[in-house]
Amino acid sequence: MDPSSMRLLVISRCSNSFSSSRGGADVVALSTATLLSRRGINTWYVGEGTSQSYNLHIVPLSGRGMGVRSRGNPRVDALRYLVSELRNVIRATFRGAQTLDQVLPNVVLSNHSISTIVLRIWSPKVPIVYRMHDGIHAQRFSKGFLEWTARFLMSEVLERLATKVATHIVTPNGRVTAELLTLGRSPSRITTLYPLLAPTTRSSSQSSLEHIAESSEDFAVPRDQFVLSVGQQTGRKRFDLLIRAVSGSTEPIRLVLVGDGPLHRHYEQLAINERVRDRVTFLTNVPDALLDSLYHSCSLFALVSENEGFPVTVVEALSHGCPTYFACPNSPNDFSDSGPAIRIESTLPSDREIAAVFDEYARMSGPRRKELRASALALAESVFPDPARLTETFLSILERI
Repeated sequence: MDPSSMRLLVISRCSNSFSSSRGGADVVALSTATLLSRRGINTWYVGEGTSQSYNLHIVPLSGRGMGVRSRGNPRVDALRYLVSELRNVIRATFRGAQTLDQVLPNVVLSNHSISTIVLRIWSPKVPIVYRMHDGIHAQRFSKGFLEWTARFLMSEVLERLATKVATHIVTPNGRVTAELLTLGRSPSRITTLYPLLAPTTRSSSQSSLEHIAESSEDFAVPRDQFVLSVGQQTGRKRFDLLIRAVSGSTEPIRLVLVGDGPLHRHYEQLAINERVRDRVTFLTNVPDALLDSLYHSCSLFALVSENEGFPVTVVEALSHGCPTYFACPNSPNDFSDSGPAIRIESTLPSDREIAAVFDEYARMSGPRRKELRASALALAESVFPDPARLTETFLSILERI
C-alpha cells in the first residue's frame, strides 16, 4: 500500500494538561501521528500539539481545566477530575466526528473508549483502530460510591464495548491482551505494542543537574540521593504512599515529585503532616532539560499506581538509564526475566514495603548503581520500539484492515 494514498484521523483524549505531567495517552497519540505522517501518510490530529511534519495537520483542541483547584476533600477533587476528563473526551470525540466528515479518512485511530464507540455509530464503514492505554477493572480501588460508579462505567462497560466494536485493538502490554482474550476478542484483532518515547517530547541533553538547577532559581533540586516520580496528581497514581514511605525510610533519601493536578495541595499537606516536608520536593512547570537531568541523576524512579497500561514515564526512565520500581495491580507480566533494571510488583504495596525498597537502593554502592543504569539502558533498547519498528507495525495494521 502506498502511504501517500492514505488519510488517517488520530483523535486524542484531550486530557487536562498539567505541564510536565501532561497526559501520557496524548503524548503517545501525538508521537504516533507524527511518525506516521513522516512516513508520507496524510494525518489529521485532533488535540493539542504542534505539527512536526508536512503531512501532519493539527485540528487544535485543548483540554479545559477544572477551574480553581480545591483545598477540600481529596475524594471530591478526584471525582471532579474524572468529570472534567469526561467532558474533554466528549469534546474531542465530536470534534473528531466533524473532522471525519470533512476529510473522509481511510482509518481512524482512537485513544479512548468513548470516541471509539461514538465514531463507530457515526460512521459504521470506516475502520477504527482503538489504542488502549490502561487496563480494565479500574474501579477496584475507588473511594466512595460515586467514584466507583464512574470508574465502573468507564472501564468495565465502555472499555468492553469499545473493544467489541473496534476493527483492531492495540494494547499496552501482555496482561491487557490476556484480559481481552478472556473476553472472547479474536487474537487476529489484537496487537501488543509498548509506548514509544515521544520524539519531540524530551531532549537527549545530559546536562548536569547542578548546572540546570543553578540557572533555574524556581527549582530547589536536592544534591544528594533522591527518588523521582513523575505524573498527574489526580489520585490514581499513589504519591501519598511514596510520601509516607519517605517518612518510614531509615535512610536519608529524598523524594522529588514532578507534576501537578487536583491533589497537589493535598500531597503538600501530607508531607507536612508526615514531618518530611524538608525531604520531599514538589516541582511543577518543569522544563524538559531539567526533567532529563532528573532522570539521569536520581537513584531510583518509582511509580505506584492503581491502574496503568504501560506508563510513558516508565519508558522515559529506563530510556534514560534509570533503575525503576513500578507497582500496579495490572502491571505488565512481560518483564519477568528482565533483570535487575526494573522491579515490577503486581499488587499495591504498603508504604512500609515501599520504604524498604527506598532503603535498599539508598544503600547500594557506586559500582552497583552504574551496573543497574547500564542494565536499564540495555533493557530499553531491546524491548521498547524504535520509531522505525513502531511505524512498520502500524503500517501493517493499516494494511490488514
